[in-house]
Amino acid sequence: MRTMTMLALAATVTTTAVPAAAYYLTRHGDDPLGGTLREYGFVPINPPSNLMTVGSLYYVDSKVRDFTTICPAEKADIDNAMIKSPSWNMQENLQRQGRLATGVNVDLGTVIKV
Repeated sequence: MRTMTMLALAATVTTTAVPAAAYYLTRHGDDPLGGTLREYGFVPINPPSNLMTVGSLYYVDSKVRDFTTICPAEKADIDNAMIKSPSWNMQENLQRQGRLATGVNVDLGTVIKV
């Protein structure tokens, strides 16, 4: 009985300690992307947010934690200043047709059903 208790305790400690040690050994002190953004004068937002819009004015608190919209930009104001990426249309085409410039046809409907 004592052997079983020791094995159970060892298994519990191992399943807790190994992932914790792996996390500790693989984490990096500072986010390299955040450091690069700061070098260029940008402030990284954690967690990333898509609620901020181009052209809007924001009040930023002294701790750079809260971003409050002061003046939201209208779509008509920034329509000529923005260049839209074709990547969204390419992604939709791939999802619908399953083709890219390779000429290979893939029926994604049957793949999704499986």
